[in-house]
Amino acid sequence: MANGFPLAAVGGPKEILDNDYFVSSTYAGEITALAACNAVIDIIRTKPEFHIDRLWEAGERFLNGFNNVSRELGFEIEGYPTRGVFKGNEENIALFFQEACIAGILFGKSWFISHSHIPLLDETLESCKDIMLKMTKKKPMLLGEMPKSPFSMRSRK
Repeated sequence: MANGFPLAAVGGPKEILDNDYFVSSTYAGEITALAACNAVIDIIRTKPEFHIDRLWEAGERFLNGFNNVSRELGFEIEGYPTRGVFKGNEENIALFFQEACIAGILFGKSWFISHSHIPLLDETLESCKDIMLKMTKKKPMLLGEMPKSPFSMRSRK
């Protein structure tokens, strides 16, 4: 919404939002993020290359290509074409993240795509497929321990 600047929006039904309510915010007096949001809105409205449909189509292409290969390894990215989360075989996900990092591609448990990813999308997808092929042919060893979440997985269910 503000291209990485701290900004959030509160929305809801008119009958609820017309009543008295209070939203507390650490950055309530910060206006740089509002300027960034205005710039993002202006870019989206005036530059066709930044239209949401282009981003959605690119994300869909990446997810389909990625998941068609990753499912053989017992994991996939679930979600929408613009955001998702890695689900499935935790060991293979950790191995994929490790091998992707070695190849210079950083992933986290959550996956997001932005317009800046689009020019490298096909190259990234091919690299991911190469990594997964390597995992299928000769399974690399995990260097170190399985990663652990700083949060209890029980609290996320």
